[in-house]
Amino acid sequence: MRLSILGMTVLLAVGPTAVGAVLVSQQPGGGSVPRSSQLWQDPGPNGNDLDSDAICWEDFVLSAPASINHIEWWGAGACELGFRIEVWRQDPGTIAYQPLAVFDVHGGNLVEPEARFVVTPADYTVSAGPNGTTHFSLDLTTPIVLPANDAANPRWFIGIIGYTHQAFYTWNWSQGIGGSNRTYQWLRADGGRFWSLPEGRAMVLAENACVGASIGLQPVSVLACSSGVVFFDVEASGSGAMSYQWRRNSVPLDEDPGHIEGVFTPNLVVAGPLPSDIGMYDCVITNDCGTATSEPASLGLLPDFNGDGEINGADLSVLLSNFGDGYPGIAGDANGDNMVNGADLSVLIGSFGQTCW
Repeated sequence: MRLSILGMTVLLAVGPTAVGAVLVSQQPGGGSVPRSSQLWQDPGPNGNDLDSDAICWEDFVLSAPASINHIEWWGAGACELGFRIEVWRQDPGTIAYQPLAVFDVHGGNLVEPEARFVVTPADYTVSAGPNGTTHFSLDLTTPIVLPANDAANPRWFIGIIGYTHQAFYTWNWSQGIGGSNRTYQWLRADGGRFWSLPEGRAMVLAENACVGASIGLQPVSVLACSSGVVFFDVEASGSGAMSYQWRRNSVPLDEDPGHIEGVFTPNLVVAGPLPSDIGMYDCVITNDCGTATSEPASLGLLPDFNGDGEINGADLSVLLSNFGDGYPGIAGDANGDNMVNGADLSVLIGSFGQTCW
């Protein structure tokens, strides 16, 4: 999936992940104090907001530049629409514990975060967390690149905000231990309150996380003629280099120049398909972190025995002239069993009148 982070294209991948260098690790625990961090998405026409709206920003410090491509967090409550994730600098206008996000909440001030994007449930994985919470895990194949903190920007703030259509239900970000013991929160209630809370939030940030292959574009089934050219394509994302292996009926294919090409690439070409090419095609994609297999796509062959691009009486004549005979590549063999018989006649009748693309 592709999202925009301030004009950049961000790819999200769900797949096998080996977490690399952990930059921040604040595991759920401590006093287990949850804090609301969610925005109501009005499903109706009014566009009004609720007093239960809230945002939490958790601070973290980077001693060196980092490229964050793995995020985990824990919480409970309504977040069925997904999450907004954003990263902000410290407000340079104050020594107070405060992100620049304070100027963004009410809009109209042209302050921009380092990163902001929305993820849906299709983008992240979930598992059971402690005390009835949910553990969320998200991988970015395009990382969030941040410089090290310095005197001008002594800390970063990350906001993880649940989205819901459910009025008066909230998503609560779990308390975390092992890192910062403070959280900055905005509450819409009471005219919009900002305050610093005395406990950290549960999250993990990592870089160089190894993201397994995740397939975005799947191959599409094709019904072709022997005079045509068939293309099967996949697109995959993930860490590092990808290797590709196309298969027919679960059997790996070999290159056959001029006939079957691209066996080890994302794009398979079958030129002048034969009855023996009929079957189910898929692609096995592998990187250092795991393997993914595409959905299968079928290649079917229209019985255009004379190559004129139409299924008509001329093809019936070819079939009847070889009826009862059998050998590899025989004209009139519509189902690829190397025989011309009633089964091929049934295929021809079912395709009668079709035109090859």
